[in-house]
Amino acid sequence: MKRPTKKKRAAQTRPEEELSRFFALSLDMLCIAGFDGYFKRLNPAWEKTLGYNLDELLARPYLELVHPQDRESTIAEAQKLTTGRDTICFENRYLCKDGSYKWLSWSSTPLPEHKLIYAVTRDVTGRKRAEEEIRRLNIGLGRRVVERTAQLDGDRRGDASNEWTRVGGTTGDHTSRDEGALYVGLHG
Repeated sequence: MKRPTKKKRAAQTRPEEELSRFFALSLDMLCIAGFDGYFKRLNPAWEKTLGYNLDELLARPYLELVHPQDRESTIAEAQKLTTGRDTICFENRYLCKDGSYKWLSWSSTPLPEHKLIYAVTRDVTGRKRAEEEIRRLNIGLGRRVVERTAQLDGDRRGDASNEWTRVGGTTGDHTSRDEGALYVGLHG
């Protein structure tokens, strides 16, 4: 039996090293999770984003880190993955070690025969904050438009009321129609 040459061993090792390097250096959060609800492998971007070390993240069910309001939708999405369907742009909030939450966007593909999920995750907290600020500003702008429109409508009613007084109507100052007509005749 022939032993592989050094060159062949180096050629086989090189793709594995490149893959490991890619996994370790990726700015996105990469993970392999099991259908059992635990992470199996995470890249260092998880530590940078959430503040936990990798051992802490691997030791607990990932659902423990999901914001309570997002758990139901996260469970439903995980169930979908167990049926072999991909996930694209699923968003939920994850607990950081400092007690804050970050919004994560997931794109995942399952490998059901191995009961594994491969995912690329991105911190979208900044985008979510910007969207919320835009929504808040739009609501404020809408209120100002309504207030200004009402103000302008009120000014127009006031102008119409003034015109009515000039041509002979009354607005509560008890000016008679005849006095108004006389005013128009003299000044109109």
